[in-house]
Amino acid sequence: MSVKRRLLLLSNSTMCGTDYMQWSSQVIADFLPKDITSLLFIPFAAVSFDWDQYETKVSSALKQYTVTAIHKTPDYLKSVETCEAIVIGGGNSFHLLYKLQEFNLLDAIRKRVLVDGVPYVGWSAGSNVAAPDIGTTNDMPIIWP
Repeated sequence: MSVKRRLLLLSNSTMCGTDYMQWSSQVIADFLPKDITSLLFIPFAAVSFDWDQYETKVSSALKQYTVTAIHKTPDYLKSVETCEAIVIGGGNSFHLLYKLQEFNLLDAIRKRVLVDGVPYVGWSAGSNVAAPDIGTTNDMPIIWP
């Protein structure tokens, strides 16, 4: 039996002149299966504001879901292994990849998405880390993964 892979890779979360995630929140809702009620949000790409602020922004935009930022969970790997869906936001791709490596999350996320079929939503940097490498990003290399 093959697992259906579900990835939604968005170039951005906001269109010029609109509220944060105004256009993308409905696209995300249409993409996610109707039985999904909670999202594991990985805010590690944020560098100009803190992860709590990022979680608040995403939670406000995706009100129909319970959004839990991974940094507020007691065990990052367990959170990935048990979540209903994985959401990774934009920011700096180098910083995001560095943190995913630091916390040893790449293989766990890869398994959940590619083997288990857990839905994955990424925008900007969150899309970049879903690719084979981040070589096409236009982000500044503020840290080297």
